[in-house]
Amino acid sequence: MKKIVALVLCLVMVVGLMTGCQKAMDLNTLIKKMDEAMAAGTHTAGKIDMDLDMQLGITGMTLDIGMDLAIDMKMANDGSSGWVDMAMNMEVLGESQKTELEIYLNTEGEDRVTYVKESSTGVWIKTQEKAAENQSTTVKFSEIPLEKMTLAQEKETVNGRECYVLTMNLDGEYFQSMINSTMMMGTDEATQEMLEAMDWSKLSAVMTYHVDAESFLPVQMSGEIQGLGDVMSGLMGQMLGMEGMDMTVTAPLCKIAMTDMAYTGVEVPAVPQEAIDNAVDADALEDMVIEDTTIEPQADGSYLMSAGNVQAQVMLPEGYTADIATMDYLDAMTEEDVYLSYDIVPTEDVGDVEALILGEVDAFKADGSYKSHTGPEELDGYQVMGIVDNDGYSIWFAWREVEGYTMLVNAEAMGESFDMTGVLSGVKFPAA
Repeated sequence: MKKIVALVLCLVMVVGLMTGCQKAMDLNTLIKKMDEAMAAGTHTAGKIDMDLDMQLGITGMTLDIGMDLAIDMKMANDGSSGWVDMAMNMEVLGESQKTELEIYLNTEGEDRVTYVKESSTGVWIKTQEKAAENQSTTVKFSEIPLEKMTLAQEKETVNGRECYVLTMNLDGEYFQSMINSTMMMGTDEATQEMLEAMDWSKLSAVMTYHVDAESFLPVQMSGEIQGLGDVMSGLMGQMLGMEGMDMTVTAPLCKIAMTDMAYTGVEVPAVPQEAIDNAVDADALEDMVIEDTTIEPQADGSYLMSAGNVQAQVMLPEGYTADIATMDYLDAMTEEDVYLSYDIVPTEDVGDVEALILGEVDAFKADGSYKSHTGPEELDGYQVMGIVDNDGYSIWFAWREVEGYTMLVNAEAMGESFDMTGVLSGVKFPAA
């Protein structure tokens, strides 16, 4: 949860760095007036919408992901308080998943405290870190080279207000320098780790701002970001708990817009008393989750997995070392980077496995990496399918329903065949 929140807050921070805009008759005057107007403000509010299509590559397998993100935010410019309401829709293999987060930022003494509630659980999570010495979120646009900016000759009207139209061509070096000097969300450890993992060098953006000709403050912003996939490639492994995997993210284009921008009359909502009274400490929660779910091998070296009324005794094939072992999920690798995983999932949640795999086949064909696929074939009570790409990398899937749950087995290796027989024979269902 802390990493997800850190990523959301980091996104808000990056977008916030894009939104503090301008006015004027010439570019120099515009920048000066903008800096003065932004420095005089105490709060910033707005609504952010982002549309992103990306492709996640994991050790030879590709996964298409569509993401729509809507954020409503109100922030104090000195970083002392803030509120973010976020709704994220993700579509993977035709299945849609919605995540809603409500986030409150507050300063308590010398500490920055964050309260987060995820709608599906209704549980408040509290993170407490020492606040940064300089929490100001005000950006000086005079630090942006003039050659990166263009001021249109004609004004445009937005929501009844006459506006200057300013375009900025921003690069990764700018974003990195601004984030290093201006930490909108404070300097908590999770956010710092997230920022340090990013490769900003390939990031670029073209942002268009409409700036009120009287107040010299932005009315709205729209733009396109390129290279976001390269930035995210350094994050996805740790986000998914798969740091050791060969993982890439391709995101050709990201569209982003900010509307309803306001600077006066902005009132940051107070932290709900419910959150203060009932919040669970994030560090304690993580320790509790690890303690409750991690399992150790039994005396014979096997792992006893369980979900609902289903138990599965899994003996890893010779040469495999377990990486993650929980009650319902186990993955392992060999020194030759052969990957193997077992996952017990409610059948109603996993859906049509064969259709999902055939969707992967179509994705391989679409990107030109497809060579062949086999199955489904029955083996030891499982249905088995395999996909081979042009480089001879194979991905094998096996699935079997047991008492309302489905055991999913996935193997990945170089070579056009894989001994699933030996893998599946090592799985026993004592309660079946």
